[in-house]
Amino acid sequence: MLNITSFSPVTFLEVDGDSIIIKRETDIGIEKIKTRLPLVLGCQEPIAEWKIPNMRGIMNARSKELKVLDYGEADSVISFDNYNVPTKKDEVKFFDKDDVNGLIDELKLKNI
Repeated sequence: MLNITSFSPVTFLEVDGDSIIIKRETDIGIEKIKTRLPLVLGCQEPIAEWKIPNMRGIMNARSKELKVLDYGEADSVISFDNYNVPTKKDEVKFFDKDDVNGLIDELKLKNI
């Protein structure tokens, strides 16, 4: 509705002059994005901390008048410098707790 770029969830935020650098987790990896203001971000830990309002603040907010402001038009500009797909991980192998020799043989095959 506001025609403002938004990203969620954001785990890293850096302000570099008039541009913003963010990182966010997706299903296929971590995206690093460089964009400009105006911007709406939905943050998660370690940026955001849980804030629990007290009852007095909630009751006072109910009686306050809402002030509605008009907004101006904003152009959304996003640029991707590069995008890397993470490498596919090997299958997980489980070993019995008594099968130490099997574990050692598997680690030798992988040169670990």
